[in-house]
Amino acid sequence: MEKKGELQRMGSLRQQHENALSISKKQTLQAANDEEALMWASLERLPTYARMRTGILTLTEGEQREVDVNRLAFIERKALLDRLLRTAEEDHERFLMKLRDRIDRVGIDLPLVEVRFQNLKVDAEIYVGTRGLPTLFNSVINSLEPIGNAFRIIPSKKRQMRILDGISGIVRPRRMTLLLGPPGAGKTTLLQVLAGELDSGLKMSGEITYNGHGMDEFVAQRTAAYISQYDTHLGEMTVRETLAFSARCQGAGTRYDMITELARREKEANIQPDPDIDVFMKAIGAGGKKDGIVTDYVLKILGLENCAETQVGNQMIRGISGGEKKRLTTGEMIVGPAQVFLMDEISTGLDSSTTYKMVNCIRHYNHIFGTTTLISLLQPSPETFLLFDDIILISEGHIVYQGPRDFVLHFFHSMGFQCPLRKALADFLQEVTSLKDQQQYWAGKATYRYVPVREFADAFRSFHIGKAIEEELAVPFDKEKSHPAALTTSRYGVSRMELFKACFDRQLLLMKRNMLIYIFKACELALLTVVAMTVFFRTKMHHRSVPDGAVYMGALFLACVTVMFNGLAELGMTIFNLPVFYKQRQNRMLKQFLLLIAVNQMASALFRLIAGIGRDLTTAMTYAYGKGQPTISEEALRDKHTYLTGEGSSLPPTDIKYSVDMPQKMKAQGETADRLVLLKGLSGSFRPGVLTALMGVTGAGKTTLMDVLSGRKTGGYIEGTIKVSGYPKNQETFARVSAYCEQIDIHSPFVTVYESLLFSAWLRLPAEVDAETRKTFIEEVMELVELTSLRGSIVGTAGVNGLSTEQRKRLTIAVELVANPSIIFMDEPTSGLDARAAAIVMRTAVKGVKKMSDSYNPATWMMEVTESSQEEALRVDFHQIYKDSVLYQRNMAIVKKLSAPPASCTELHFPTKYSQPFLMQLLVCMWKQYLSYWRNPSYNVIRFVFTCVIALFFGTVFWRKGQKWSCRILGPLVPLGSIYDLGHSSFGLGWVLIVGEFWIGPGVGSFQVGIEIPYNLIQSVIFSFIVYILCDYKWTASKFVWFWFLMFLTFLYHTLYGMVSVAMSPNFHIAAVVASGFYSLWNIFSGFLIPRPRIPIWWRWFYWTCPIAWTLYGLLVSQYGDVEDVLDIGMTVKQFLRSYYGFRHSFLPVVAVVIMTFTVFFALLFGYALKKLNWQKR
Repeated sequence: MEKKGELQRMGSLRQQHENALSISKKQTLQAANDEEALMWASLERLPTYARMRTGILTLTEGEQREVDVNRLAFIERKALLDRLLRTAEEDHERFLMKLRDRIDRVGIDLPLVEVRFQNLKVDAEIYVGTRGLPTLFNSVINSLEPIGNAFRIIPSKKRQMRILDGISGIVRPRRMTLLLGPPGAGKTTLLQVLAGELDSGLKMSGEITYNGHGMDEFVAQRTAAYISQYDTHLGEMTVRETLAFSARCQGAGTRYDMITELARREKEANIQPDPDIDVFMKAIGAGGKKDGIVTDYVLKILGLENCAETQVGNQMIRGISGGEKKRLTTGEMIVGPAQVFLMDEISTGLDSSTTYKMVNCIRHYNHIFGTTTLISLLQPSPETFLLFDDIILISEGHIVYQGPRDFVLHFFHSMGFQCPLRKALADFLQEVTSLKDQQQYWAGKATYRYVPVREFADAFRSFHIGKAIEEELAVPFDKEKSHPAALTTSRYGVSRMELFKACFDRQLLLMKRNMLIYIFKACELALLTVVAMTVFFRTKMHHRSVPDGAVYMGALFLACVTVMFNGLAELGMTIFNLPVFYKQRQNRMLKQFLLLIAVNQMASALFRLIAGIGRDLTTAMTYAYGKGQPTISEEALRDKHTYLTGEGSSLPPTDIKYSVDMPQKMKAQGETADRLVLLKGLSGSFRPGVLTALMGVTGAGKTTLMDVLSGRKTGGYIEGTIKVSGYPKNQETFARVSAYCEQIDIHSPFVTVYESLLFSAWLRLPAEVDAETRKTFIEEVMELVELTSLRGSIVGTAGVNGLSTEQRKRLTIAVELVANPSIIFMDEPTSGLDARAAAIVMRTAVKGVKKMSDSYNPATWMMEVTESSQEEALRVDFHQIYKDSVLYQRNMAIVKKLSAPPASCTELHFPTKYSQPFLMQLLVCMWKQYLSYWRNPSYNVIRFVFTCVIALFFGTVFWRKGQKWSCRILGPLVPLGSIYDLGHSSFGLGWVLIVGEFWIGPGVGSFQVGIEIPYNLIQSVIFSFIVYILCDYKWTASKFVWFWFLMFLTFLYHTLYGMVSVAMSPNFHIAAVVASGFYSLWNIFSGFLIPRPRIPIWWRWFYWTCPIAWTLYGLLVSQYGDVEDVLDIGMTVKQFLRSYYGFRHSFLPVVAVVIMTFTVFFALLFGYALKKLNWQKR
């Protein structure tokens, strides 16, 4: 009993203690609520403007305080988002519902936009066949043809190609619409025309309306956000900076007005919102700020938080992965306030799991906030396909189906076609209209016959869904029902001053990131200043005589020219950034110092202007404009209306590790290791006849592994063993039997598809393969990857002209296949893989993993269940589980077996280093370079036109002054101006030449020297004849030949030096600075600004190393070195050259030999630089 009573007393005491704690908690909670209520009461008393900028933020410790939502620190924004959106996959929909519930609670209607298009037609005018090739001859004819057409002298040779053929439809709000269609169907054109961003070279007819309003009644580019399939970003900026700049320029739209009205209604209804939701909504309504919470939100939902502070990167800057870059392209537009989203192939380069997550986030936003979303996907996985409500299937410019996803199979079943079990529905829809793939889906009772696309389109109009759409389109949309905030009528999202500040801040950031270039320029100017000071070494420069006056003017001229051409680097930097700018556009001591500053700023602005007008590097460097014509092959237009075998090799990599030096940013964050390990002891086996899928989420290291195995890495530290058929890998022989299809499709833009394949096969197939066999093999490969109809099409430049993205990818694969490799690496040649067997293995490996539904893509499922977050939730390590499995032991046994050479196998060996002998390599490379030059009108036509213009300019300025001795030394100086101007333009021609072909390889680049010779020959003949005739030089055969010969060599070595400057520099910007610096030095020591006898003795050695000085020497003595006419100053021309310049006519043969030596030296240096230097870091 006593024990029982004691227990009762203890229970009573415990109850009293718990009651006391409960009362204490209630009192604490009541006090907190009272404090929060007082803060809200204080907040509601503020003026509207101040109230919209103020919120109540909960700190990490649980304390609450008033904050300015426009000035939230990064830590505060991160803590807020972590509370609202802990994991994007699980909490995003719940978070958006909280926002929507707050809006619905006070009865605010959100704007909706319905996009309609009726009888929409888009046509392109093109040249067909060989006439469409951008050769030198065709470009001239094509430029003159419009003049003849205007005067009705000749008919137009262009033919019309219809891209969209009278299509009609509706894109509805609050419904996810998927745009499907095979490559070339017209998907991109449809998205662009709906967004109001159709290319000016295309002709559009028909009607497009947003809520019944025509495209001229609002600003479509701000109402709709078009997301291109091309990832154009500034490589120097980080991911966060890129998104922040976009958000800052796009502004908040009508968010601020909506939140103001929301707060007013809540105040009237005495509703107290959730503090965190209130702060978030007020922060996104502010807009136009450097660091906004909308940027952090987009980073989180797109999975870009881990790389937020990483530079985007480009060909020379190591940056984010291709998948992360694709998500950044999408994020750039969704940070804005657009109501309509038109997204073009946003999944290219993404794994299926990441694509699903991104589309799912977009779906949540679409359904909850009523946006209008049309997304084009090339190969959506089954689970991604199920996220969409409506389908638009387009093929050959016709809409085959448009309507709810649930009825699409019913339509095709009515046409006699059936989707097989376990066949992805999206793949079925894209293949069922194809001539080659259609028959396999036929399930009708009648005998199969090909059903053309037009017949599908006509049948859909008779289908009940098609009839309903036509009936709805027959009744115009009631404009009165359109929400006032649905359509944007202002051109800009923020004020012009805010736009200026944003662009100014970004330019300062880019200058900071390119500080090396500006430091290099400053050092170059300092060096030139020291050189000029010591060359013109005078305490006072007299100008009492003609020689003194010439030196005095030379010093002034040098100052102006040096400062002016210091801005030349701006031209290249602007050219490389133009695609990004275009995308975002849619949306005496003191006196002389000030003068030089003005000249420098004028020059920088001038070069930027030239870059903006030229739009491509060739045109800009030659100060003119040229545009290629669109082209298509005859076979492709008509479509619109193995002899060789390879012996397989095994590749068993063992314990492969790859690491790089630890980045300084990570060291600053506390990392102590010297190296960052990217591959951690990988082993595996790649066997002949076995197709191996390398899978992993974006950033897992797939490309890194392929680069290591294929020998493409140029930096970092590689450990482990790689064997080929049991023998250690020798990179020289391995390159002969392997092929690598990279993510980036790099091709020569001025050759056709067939010529690209022929070039690859010609150089890489064994020499024993005859021409007929080689041709047959190429035809088989083209048929395999469906490039036959495109055989005559120009490859073009990605995102500008030529082949589409899908066609370029197929060409990349074909270029490698025609080499008949034993081992082929393909880095993401397509997205979406079927790997059900691997899914079964993963399911049985770990208990607790969620099961895969029948319609789910195994690849997506595998990557989802093996994420680090899933490992933490299940408390497992999949890597360790695999190492402990029987499968691992079996794989290691295979690796061990393949690491030993078979008894009948010998080590891979070739009698020669290359497949073809040197002479054949020379002929093939010359053939390809000939085609590349001949079809580059923006390079060749402009260079000849520019030569003629400059020659006419000098000829008319110095009209008939070539033999007028009364003007003293003016006559002999006539050719000097031509050297300075034409020579410097040749610098630029050399630069653009190399930039266009730099990545192809040293073999091709070396033969550019030979191809340049005939073009420089013609250029020098044109220039020499015009100048010689107009300036009235003495007409003798020897004098004219010497003039032409010296000008030819001058053109050639200037061009070669431009090529050398690029080949020996890490990027074009440095090349421009270096080249302009040497050009300035050549100016100083050319003998024009200050003659050799007046140059101080300590600098005279440099005069003899200056090629322009030798050209000047040769031109003057060849024309005037033997002239005995007496000048006004009392001496003959020959004596004047000897006394003033130090030139002798008898030295002319030596001058010619020296100039030829300079030319050969630059050619050899260029070839050596291409062979030995590799500035690309991988």
